Amino acid sequence: MLSDDQIQELYHFVEKKQVRYYDIQTELVSHLSSAIEIRMKQDPGLDFAQALEKVYKGYGISGFSQIVREKEEAVTESQRRIFYQFVHAQFRLPVLLMIPVTAFLLERIIFYGGEIALAIMFISLLLGALLLTFITGARLRRIRKQHSKQLVIARYLYQSDWIYAPFYLAVIGNFLYRKEFYTMLAEHTAARIITALLLSVYITVLLAHYRTFKKVVLQIEEVFSNLQTKNGNLTSGPV
Repeated sequence: MLSDDQIQELYHFVEKKQVRYYDIQTELVSHLSSAIEIRMKQDPGLDFAQALEKVYKGYGISGFSQIVREKEEAVTESQRRIFYQFVHAQFRLPVLLMIPVTAFLLERIIFYGGEIALAIMFISLLLGALLLTFITGARLRRIRKQHSKQLVIARYLYQSDWIYAPFYLAVIGNFLYRKEFYTMLAEHTAARIITALLLSVYITVLLAHYRTFKKVVLQIEEVFSNLQTKNGNLTSGPV
C-alpha cells in the first residue's frame, strides 16, 4: 500500500506530465498506484521511484497525452449528444407548436415594424446570446475558483462561437444586400415567414444550448462531489 506522501508524489508527477485536469489526474494516480504496488510485490528490490519509471514507460512515447486527448474528445462528444437531445426535444410536440406560433408573431412584427423592428429583433437576440455566453463563462469560473481545480468535463466545449454565426451573416447581408432584402420583406409575405421561421428556430436552438449548459454544470458539481468524497477536500488538493 502506497503512503500518502507517495500518492501526493504521483499527483505531482502526473501534473508535470501536462495533465492539468484533476479528474484525469485522479484516475491516472489510481492506475499508477495499483501498477506500482504490483511491480514492487513482483520485485521487492524495486523502490518507489524505480517502479514508477517502469510503469510510466508502459504508456509509450506519448505518455499521458493520448489519454488526455481521448478524454477531451469523449467529453466533447458527450456534450454534443446532450445538445442534440435537447434540440430534438424542442422539435417534438407540444413544444414544436411554439415555433410556428413564434414565427407568426415575428412575421407580424416585421410586417408592421419593418426595418426598425427587424433590427431590434437582431439586437435583442445578440444581447441574449452575449448574456448566455457571460452567464456560462461566469458560472464555470466560479466553480473553478470554488474548487481551485480543473476538470476535463468543465471545458464546456460545446459553448462555442457558433451561436454568433447568424449575426455575422446578418451583418454581411445587411452590408451587401440591405436595400434588396428589406424591399423583399416589405413586398413578399413568404420572405417574412421564412425570416420569422429562421429566427424562431434560432431561439429554440439557443434555448437548447442553455439547457445543455445547465446539465453540464450539474455533471461538473456531481464529479466534484464524488472526487471530494473519494479524495477529501478538493480545495486543498495535492500539495
